[in-house]
Amino acid sequence: MKRKFKIMSHQIEQLSEEVREKDEVLKKEALEHDRKKKDTEKAKEEVGKARQRQQQLQFAAEEENAEIRKLEGRVAEFES
Repeated sequence: MKRKFKIMSHQIEQLSEEVREKDEVLKKEALEHDRKKKDTEKAKEEVGKARQRQQQLQFAAEEENAEIRKLEGRVAEFES
């Protein structure tokens, strides 16, 4: 009985240590997951800002092109 008790006690210690190690790994993975999730959200925000900036620049370019065409028309009018 004593022998079986020692064996069981040793097994319990081993299993407890395995549980602690796996718990630590799980905590680290959860922290890494949260960090990557935050990084992903930040990247999505940056992409959204970049798209908005691109639209603004495209609109400004279209306005400038329209102004250029208008001025070219005036120049052609004055030349004739």
